Amino acid sequence: MKRVIHLIDDPRPGGIQSLLSDMSESGYWSANCWAIKTVDPRLPICLGARYDVIVVHFSMAWRKLLALMLIRLKHPSSQLIIVEHHYTRSFERQHVTHRARFKALLLLAYSLADRVVAVSEAQ
Repeated sequence: MKRVIHLIDDPRPGGIQSLLSDMSESGYWSANCWAIKTVDPRLPICLGARYDVIVVHFSMAWRKLLALMLIRLKHPSSQLIIVEHHYTRSFERQHVTHRARFKALLLLAYSLADRVVAVSEAQ
């Protein structure tokens, strides 16, 4: 069975924390192959074990990019998946001043992943 870790950066209840906790407690995954870790992606991240799949749930930002790069470098044989919960075209129109810079960030971050998963049609 593959070992999977989900990395989140928001420890508050609700949202992704709630979803992952519910899935974990439901018995859908066995406890020995499934983990959730709250991290500060502005700092280097130590996973403490080897995982077959690393799923990143935090939003991409320039200050978080180094942590993502280090994950990729430290775990080259792990499948890296970024789940996009945050950014949409509408978000970009309303909140992003420097669109070319923002798109460069996303392109760079997403290029580190083996797969990028959108949680909705808008993403």
